[in-house]
Amino acid sequence: MLKKRLAALAFTLFVYQLLPAQISNDATDSAKLSKKSLLSFFDKYNNLTISGYMQPQFQAIQEKGADSYAGGAFEPNSNNRFKLRRGRIKFTYTRLSKNNEKSVEIVFQTDATEKGVFMRDFYGTVYENKFNLFSLTMGMFNRPFSQEINYSSSKRESPER
Repeated sequence: MLKKRLAALAFTLFVYQLLPAQISNDATDSAKLSKKSLLSFFDKYNNLTISGYMQPQFQAIQEKGADSYAGGAFEPNSNNRFKLRRGRIKFTYTRLSKNNEKSVEIVFQTDATEKGVFMRDFYGTVYENKFNLFSLTMGMFNRPFSQEINYSSSKRESPER
């Protein structure tokens, strides 16, 4: 209980340090000022997109503690469990040029499950905007094999690859 309270206090202090100070003599005006400053704080991060998804799985078996093909043996006194097959979170930073075209895009995606945290994608793309002839992508990412693999998991009918 004490750890939760300390964590909440630390989080509150962290957020308080990030937000700009408010000075107002009028009590009715303070709501407008706080909304304005909060929005200006988030305007700094307009180029950052955070997305993700989870794929939980429930498993049940007749005997307690039985072996399983998917996920290893059950606990000795358990015949059901929840697992997290995929827990993806993706950070995408996009920098626009003066004429509102993409100039740089950086993507970082992880997969966090009970087995650990693994890096799935980490790459950057630089776009040539003068003639719009090419772009250069470098990093760790899936190689395109068919049309389906080019789509993000969020755009496919099923998250299976």
